[in-house]
Amino acid sequence: MIPKNEVVYVDSVPYIYRGGEPYYVKGAASNHLYDQVGKYGGNSIRTYHVNEKTQSILDMAYQQGLSVVLGIGLKKERDHNFDYDDESLVKEQFETVKEQILKFKDHPAILMWGIGNELDIEYTKPSVWNAVEDISKFIKSVDTLHLTSTILAGADVDDFKEIIERAPSLDVVGVNVYADIVTAHRNVRASGWKKPYLITEWGPKGTWDNPKSTDWGRFVEPTSTEKANDYYKKYYQNYIHNYKDKGCVGSYVFVWGYQHHGAVQTWYGLFTKNGNPLNGVYTMQECWTGEVPENISPEVYSSGMILNGKTADQSVKVKRGAINTASVDALDPDGDSLYYDWQIVKEGFVLSRSDKSAAMLPGIPGLIENNNKRLINFKIDEAGEYRLIAYVLDHLGNASVASIPFLVQ
Repeated sequence: MIPKNEVVYVDSVPYIYRGGEPYYVKGAASNHLYDQVGKYGGNSIRTYHVNEKTQSILDMAYQQGLSVVLGIGLKKERDHNFDYDDESLVKEQFETVKEQILKFKDHPAILMWGIGNELDIEYTKPSVWNAVEDISKFIKSVDTLHLTSTILAGADVDDFKEIIERAPSLDVVGVNVYADIVTAHRNVRASGWKKPYLITEWGPKGTWDNPKSTDWGRFVEPTSTEKANDYYKKYYQNYIHNYKDKGCVGSYVFVWGYQHHGAVQTWYGLFTKNGNPLNGVYTMQECWTGEVPENISPEVYSSGMILNGKTADQSVKVKRGAINTASVDALDPDGDSLYYDWQIVKEGFVLSRSDKSAAMLPGIPGLIENNNKRLINFKIDEAGEYRLIAYVLDHLGNASVASIPFLVQ
């Protein structure tokens, strides 16, 4: 049986109902580890496009009692040079999308359709929202049980106004917001949007949000503990859950899985490459369930990771061929024994999606002495920019990660 998903207004406040019951989204925007969401108290996952994995993801979600925002990938003006004023191109894309909708429209795991992701990035053709509307109306003609949405890169007032005018059949709009999550609700309501909205991506401040950097321009990354405390916990409490009865119907934390961001391999990702849960996973478990987890990840702060007596924000420079000393001070709140895995990578190193060669990252071999100790020594003979990464794990595989960018002169 397919549960009916609908928008219900209570005293003019919009809510999502699923199967006749109020449904608040406690979701994860995933790139893998979809089957781990429910384990930590989440109830929904978000995908970005239809592919060969879609059927298995939907089936898994249904078996685990999870709902799905099923993403429909659309061409972007910026990334694909797609012209939404070209009727033939738009029609061709529409026909492709129709096949996807007809294939999956009766799946009981679906909560809503996500028609395009961040189509608003550097766009110049407002007609993109007319194309979204055509797809939304088609969905409603063949599928009366699921909601329709589109997802924006931010909560720009003018974008919402265009959607209000050009895509009135949409039930929900999702916004991907990071540092600007603090103004998202205000902007959504200032636009005149009265329907529900979702925070469809959120997490630590992005590298585009001017984080700290070294004096040669490399980003200083917060530790996974700092991300959990300063972003995941505070953002969820202050800018998502606090608006539960004001039109925000939930969120999808980003990213449930492993993903490098630009030149920093561990910037985003709530898990290590090997699937070890980082601090943010347990923060989300507490946010979703209201209960303190029985066992959580170790804690490590920027002040606790030292390279030659300096922290990451002190622009560490070392000499070629010199012996360097690094250490990390971590605490396990549960009193568990701690284990260490240190790696050095070239700054700007990008991990291939197909690279299965290492549990964490394929660091440069042969540089580090005592790689599995709290204190290490290393030597580098080649000048350049590098990043030292420390993984701290307990005996259950829970992890924390910290890094220091450094320059070999």
